[in-house]
Amino acid sequence: MKTKKVLVFGAGTIGSYYTYKLSKVDIDVTLLARGERYRYLKEHGVKLIDELTKKTFSSKVKVIDHIDSDEVFDYVIVIIRKNALQPIIKQLSGYKNLKNIVFLGNNVLGFEEYSKNIDKEKLFFGFPNVGGKVKDQIVYFTEKAEKEKAPPIIIGEMDGSIRPRLKQFEELLNQASFTVEITNDIDGWLKYHAAFVLPLCYSLYKHNCDNYAVAKSKETLLEMVKAAKDAGNILRALGYKKRYPFKYNLFYWFPEKMTAKIMKAVFNNDYARISFAQHASAGVDEFEELTIDFYKLIKESDLKTPNFDKLSAFLKIYRKESNN
Repeated sequence: MKTKKVLVFGAGTIGSYYTYKLSKVDIDVTLLARGERYRYLKEHGVKLIDELTKKTFSSKVKVIDHIDSDEVFDYVIVIIRKNALQPIIKQLSGYKNLKNIVFLGNNVLGFEEYSKNIDKEKLFFGFPNVGGKVKDQIVYFTEKAEKEKAPPIIIGEMDGSIRPRLKQFEELLNQASFTVEITNDIDGWLKYHAAFVLPLCYSLYKHNCDNYAVAKSKETLLEMVKAAKDAGNILRALGYKKRYPFKYNLFYWFPEKMTAKIMKAVFNNDYARISFAQHASAGVDEFEELTIDFYKLIKESDLKTPNFDKLSAFLKIYRKESNN
């Protein structure tokens, strides 16, 4: 494959990790950062610590704090929280030499906000596969649970087609040892992801982002299962018949108490602390916006969601207590 120039837009946990991985296999990758983060990366490079294995990684990478108008990039990977995306979308619309732009992250309401600003022929979407945090400019991350395979990076075109650029992007990520899954329904995938992850986060907010406390609470685990089923029912009512990932079906096929036991194992480990609890704690603003967006879908469906409503109230409580 001809060498591609890649820009990673966003120097948080995921953007820094992806830049590191791509740079180590000699892909021409540049990381865009701002302010103190840019100055640190410029001087020291990327530094990472795997929180599960305690292994450390570091590398000098190409870093910029702005895009030159004549700069050409084959792929721009945007990894910015949903609540901070609007100005980024407008900014990217002004650059003509960005050939393909992939937004990796949460998205409930579809792609109109993006395509009305950026040429839709440049756009595709997906979801990343790593969690963690940046503390004192060091990236603390985990890619997979112990004895488990790393989850894939999900990518897809808005219209469900499999274009050559999608396969080329998959190949590029494969070079850096990423597993990639292409879906022909990225809109549905992202909606179902939100339907699952929002109740998961609400459960964490109920217990002050302590995943082990969630695992100990039969009541909360059962509430989470019921809330996720409420959210899935909304999507079904709106025409999103296929649930993603396939294991989401277990919420409907298994008795709720059995599914709650499965979720206990999901919460009761260090991977959940790093990938779920830390992300929920740091991303309250994003999950507030995603909640507002999901309630727009609820209103559109005209269905009742008593379990989702009950559990989502803990987001506001957590926000209020955190601000005190």
